[in-house]
Parts: sequence; C-alpha cells; structure tokens
Amino acid sequence: MILFMYASYHQNIVHKHLASLRPSPSTSTPIYLIPKGDWFESISSAHYFAEILIYTSFVILTKGMNLTIWLVLIWTVIGLGTMARENDLWGKEKFGKKWPKRWIIIPYVY
Repeated sequence: MILFMYASYHQNIVHKHLASLRPSPSTSTPIYLIPKGDWFESISSAHYFAEILIYTSFVILTKGMNLTIWLVLIWTVIGLGTMARENDLWGKEKFGKKWPKRWIIIPYVY
C-alpha cells in the first residue's frame, strides 16, 4: 500500500509539473520547455515511471499470484516504454544538445 500511495502521489506531482509547462492558450506559437526538477532530473518520462510503480504495487499486493495483473504490468511497461522512447527522441530532435542526458523511463534500466 505504501508503494501505491507514494507512486500515486508522485504521479500527481509530476503531472502538475508538466501541466505548468504548457503554453497559455493565447500563445499563437507553442513554446515547449524541458521538464526539470524532481524526478525529471534523472528520468525523461517521470510520469510514466510513476505509472509503472503503481502497477508494480498491484503485483506486490496480489503477491504475484494474479496473472491478469502481471499482464497489465507488462502491457504498461511495453506501451509506456515505447512512448517514452519516442518522447526522448522528439526531445533530442527539438532541443538538440540542451536535452539532458537521463534515463528514458526506468532508472538504471532504460
């Protein structure tokens, strides 16, 4: 339960941070900013990492005995991992050398 609550809380924090970077509706040309601070210092897709932690907590809560929960976790890791890679490639293309070198989605793994 602690992992679930922590990951859910932190997902809220990183989503609020991402929302604060959105350009105002009155801006004719969107201005994109690089997310920085908190988990974004070491992970490009910190919001996706929090989601993976939430599903990991479900596996732990079911003691790894529920195949459906395992499949949901695997599906989430593959889906979000693919999107995170695309986001990272977009960031490198858009910002060039300004794009920070950090983990794409899972620290010390990918």
